Amino acid sequence: MRYYQINPELDFNNFVKQVSDWAGKFENEVSEKAKDYYQTQGGFKPPMDIIEMDKYYILEIELPGIAKDNVSIKVGEDNILSLTGNKVKSTKDDIISLRHERRYGEFKRSVQLPDNIDINQISATLQNGILTLKISMKEPETPKVVEVPII
Repeated sequence: MRYYQINPELDFNNFVKQVSDWAGKFENEVSEKAKDYYQTQGGFKPPMDIIEMDKYYILEIELPGIAKDNVSIKVGEDNILSLTGNKVKSTKDDIISLRHERRYGEFKRSVQLPDNIDINQISATLQNGILTLKISMKEPETPKVVEVPII
């Protein structure tokens, strides 16, 4: 019969190291898959700020280097705003590119807007790479009061 000496501290440290190694491999694999996804799916999501004012909402979306002809904005009766577009990379045959950090391709953003918006009162401007949407709020409905005569 053999006897084994157990060192709980050493065993715990080995366990922590194994879990840490596994987590590092998992993180690397996920980031590689995400990188592949972004490269094949167009891959960027323009940042957006939403601001509430007294009578309207302001949405500001960063779209640097994108022409207004390459952007489409739609709002359905379900109050979902859909922003789609395409950032086109200009290509020149005589240039050798050494590094690419900017993202190109198609993009899409969808936002659920509140119920109190007027989808017929939306304006959009694209200036200096910022798309600004101004969405008016509906006037709140005043409760209807009916006087009931006593017979």
